[in-house]
Amino acid sequence: MSYGITQAEPRYIDNQHQGIRIIAIQTDSLAANMGLREGDVLLSMADVPCTGVRSCRRGERRMRRALHRGHSFVLIIERQGILLRLVMHYDSFRPLFQ
Repeated sequence: MSYGITQAEPRYIDNQHQGIRIIAIQTDSLAANMGLREGDVLLSMADVPCTGVRSCRRGERRMRRALHRGHSFVLIIERQGILLRLVMHYDSFRPLFQ
């Protein structure tokens, strides 16, 4: 993972890969600015479910394309057992891309 997620691990439920648990995140990184925290589980990035390493990378690429094109996208995360839908608007990140 990139964007400031420095350590992550797959989360398994009933022997099935269901998301990526964030272990360590850099402060002042894009991921931190998106509101992600250590312990969060990424379930979906830009409408791509995180069901394995490949799908997470595909979601990351889609997220990157959305940001570079000035589009919004959605992250679905689990935080302390609660599902959250985070809508990311390009305007919030524009200074990072100029």
